Amino acid sequence: MLNHVDVNAVNSLQESLLHVAAEHGHLSLLGLLLRRGARLELRDQEGRTPLHRAANRDHGEVVRALMKAGACLYTLDAQRKNPVHLTATNEDLDCARALLMEERGRGVEDQTEPTFLHRAAQEDDQSLARKLLQAGAAVDVRTRQDKTALFYAVSGNNERTAGVLLEAGAAVDQVVLNEAVNLNNGSMLQLLLAHSRGALSPEAMGSTLFSAVKQNCHAVVDILIDGGADVNMCDQQGYTPLLLAAELGHTDTFRVLAGKNAKLDVSLPNLTTALHLAVRSGSELLVQALLAKGLDPNATGPKAYTPLHLAALHSHPALVEMLLKAEAQANAVAQDGSTPLHLASRRGHADALNRLLQVKVHTEIRDRQGRTALHWAASTQTEGPAVDMLLSAGANPDAADKQKKTPLHLAAAAGQTEAVAALLTHKARVRAKDMHGSTPLHYAAGRGHDEAVKLLLSAQKKHGVDQRNTWRKTPLHTAAEKGHTEAVASLLRAGAKVNTLDNCKDTPLHCAVRAGSRDAVRELVSWEPGKGRQGGKADLQAVNNVGKTPLQVAESEDTQEHRDIVAIIKRKMVLIK
Repeated sequence: MLNHVDVNAVNSLQESLLHVAAEHGHLSLLGLLLRRGARLELRDQEGRTPLHRAANRDHGEVVRALMKAGACLYTLDAQRKNPVHLTATNEDLDCARALLMEERGRGVEDQTEPTFLHRAAQEDDQSLARKLLQAGAAVDVRTRQDKTALFYAVSGNNERTAGVLLEAGAAVDQVVLNEAVNLNNGSMLQLLLAHSRGALSPEAMGSTLFSAVKQNCHAVVDILIDGGADVNMCDQQGYTPLLLAAELGHTDTFRVLAGKNAKLDVSLPNLTTALHLAVRSGSELLVQALLAKGLDPNATGPKAYTPLHLAALHSHPALVEMLLKAEAQANAVAQDGSTPLHLASRRGHADALNRLLQVKVHTEIRDRQGRTALHWAASTQTEGPAVDMLLSAGANPDAADKQKKTPLHLAAAAGQTEAVAALLTHKARVRAKDMHGSTPLHYAAGRGHDEAVKLLLSAQKKHGVDQRNTWRKTPLHTAAEKGHTEAVASLLRAGAKVNTLDNCKDTPLHCAVRAGSRDAVRELVSWEPGKGRQGGKADLQAVNNVGKTPLQVAESEDTQEHRDIVAIIKRKMVLIK
């Protein structure tokens, strides 16, 4: 009969002859059909292959024959069931054993799909998992990703199947524990711990505890400690769970740890205490709790910073107030000589600064550089009211650091126009010189801060515009040699002498030429003193101490900027058109 029909023809139910033979367990007929070219992957109207039909009817020998012929073990039918799913309701284990043996024979390295047991764990199919285990499935078999079935049960929050696997002896390792922690699943964790007492190392339990603290899973932390994790263990960096909770500001977890007798007076190897860490995290509740438990508000950590230093540094004004009420020393000095006031001023933290000034801290304490808090406030790169606040509190505007720089020097150098204006309002010495003889105007001009230059020029009413430093440079020299064209223009308008000579007999024009600043050169050679204008006209023939004019300096350099400058000067000298 087969000589006259298509062996793969199907009936109204989409069944092929191979489906029918497999369904009824006709092994010899199955072999005949396969030899005649019957296709293993054809599906009936339920999406089932012949292997599905044989497994469903528990025909073990037929299942073996189909697998030997190359039938796929993991094909899913319309209900997303593979052949092994259909064996779960069978009392006989023969088909399940056959499928498992085939799967095991192919090896994990050949698996492109999760194994039967892994799939059962993913789907929380506890009856199938139990059937597979009874049929001889290895409970701790791993995928190519090195994951066990228990891991998949845990990651899917499938507690029923996890229980079946644990009863069968599934190993609980740190990876599985961490997965339960990541999901913040306390009941799953309790189940895992109940089946692993004594099997997990203190290191594995400790690592899991740190993971739970990091994620602020306070209920899980409670379960882990009750399950045997050491509440006071240290990691490689010297952190205990409590220190980590303090650093992260995890209040609920901290309370659980404290309630489990975690040591509060521990510190990191660098002497950072829990109070330091809590302050740095900005947690008011944690700081309050630690102070209430008697932690020392004046304990010194790295760089001899106290908690109050950190509160000021990180701008936590509420914590500043809290620590001061706990009798923290407002004028505590760190290794670099800085006080909390220095640190708040350095960052421009007005609120923290205000809290400190309210307790009348000493504004004239100097750090190792000889700087007061006002120096730091004036030099900070954040504009704000800090300078005004310190001046109003009586800070000396003319205090000089070890380099004889005043706050005005630092504000001018940083281009802090608000700070410059505030200092000038409080009568800061505008012509003060540092150890190199430079004035604030030298710094503002040399850094190109034109607004600061204008404020300083206005304050000194054109007096001192040509003050010289140790190298006999005027502010115009410093602006020219850095190519700050706007500052050059402002100084010229204020009457700066255009042909003053420094120690090398360079004029400002020499300096601008050497720097390759075309715009500054153009500004200097184009300057025309007129009515109300002073300072003279640039001398294009001036020679320096090596006998070079500005033009010769430009010609000695081989850059496009210097070639352009040569052209600018020659046009001015009418040497070229």
